[in-house]
Amino acid sequence: MKLNLVLAFLGVVTADAVKTAEQLRGQLKRTLQDTTGAPTAGGDGVGGDGTEGGDGSAAASTSPCFSRFNDVEVQGQGMTSMDSIKVGDYVRSGTDFSRVFSLAHLDHEFEADFLQIYADGLQKPLEITGMHMLFSSGKAVRADEVSVGDMLGESKVSEIKSVKRTGVYAPITESGDIVVNGILASSYFAFLDQVPFNQHVMSHFFFAPHRMMCSFDFKMCENEGHTNGYTNWAAWAIQLMEKANEFVAPVQVFLAVSALPFISAAYGFEQMLIAPFTTLAVIAFMLYKKNQTVSN
Repeated sequence: MKLNLVLAFLGVVTADAVKTAEQLRGQLKRTLQDTTGAPTAGGDGVGGDGTEGGDGSAAASTSPCFSRFNDVEVQGQGMTSMDSIKVGDYVRSGTDFSRVFSLAHLDHEFEADFLQIYADGLQKPLEITGMHMLFSSGKAVRADEVSVGDMLGESKVSEIKSVKRTGVYAPITESGDIVVNGILASSYFAFLDQVPFNQHVMSHFFFAPHRMMCSFDFKMCENEGHTNGYTNWAAWAIQLMEKANEFVAPVQVFLAVSALPFISAAYGFEQMLIAPFTTLAVIAFMLYKKNQTVSN
C-alpha cells in the first residue's frame, strides 16, 4: 500500500514533466533544421562596443549573476548592496521575504559583462548578466532577450546599455526569485542556450534536495564552500551544463527532457515533506479517481 501511495504521488509531480516532454518532441524535430541559432540580445537600445556606460549589448557572459552595484531589501536591515548579501538573510522576493540558502556564484574579483536595464520609475538600472533570468510580463526570460518597451512588472524598459564590472553574485532564495533594484528576477540562469523549456522551473526543481538539506539543518548551508566562484553544492552541475552547451540544439533538448522526471520527483518529494496533508489529499484523490475508472 505504501509503495502504491509513493508511486501515485510521483505520478502527480512528474505529470507536467511528461506532458512537457511530449510537447517538446515536435519542437525537437524543428530544431534539427537549425542547430546553430542561439538567443541574441534583442530590442532597441542594444548593440555596440560593450564598454562601461556605453550603449550596446554586453557580450554574453558565462557568469549567471548580478553586479555589486545592485541593491536588495534585507529583512531587518533595509536596502543592502548585492555584495553584502549572506546565506541566511531574508530578502525581498515575489511573495514576501524569502531566505537565501545559497550563493550560487560568489567571486569578488571576477570581471564580467553586464546588461544595464533601465525602466520607468526605477531609481537605478538593474545590472545583470545576459544568461540570468528575470520576469518579463510574468514570464521567466533571459536578460539578453529583454527589449526596450518590455514590461518588467509595472515598469517599462526604457533603455538597455552594457557595462563591465568586477564582482559577481547570485543569491538563491527558497522561493526561487528575488527583487533586485525594484525588479523581480529569478534566482537562476538559463543554463542551456537552445532549450525551449521554462528553465526557471527546471532549476527550482533541481535545487529541491539542497533546499531540503538546509531546512533540516541550516548550519550545513551557512558555511558552504565555493570552487572557482561556484557553490560546491552545484559546481558539478554548472560544469555539466557548460559542457552541454557545446552540443547542438537537439542534444540539449534531449538532455533537458531526460532530466525532467528525476528533478520533478525530487521537487515532489520536497513538497511532500513541506505539506504532507496536502500531498496525502492529492494522493487520496488520485486513488479515488483511479478506482472509479476501474470500477466503471
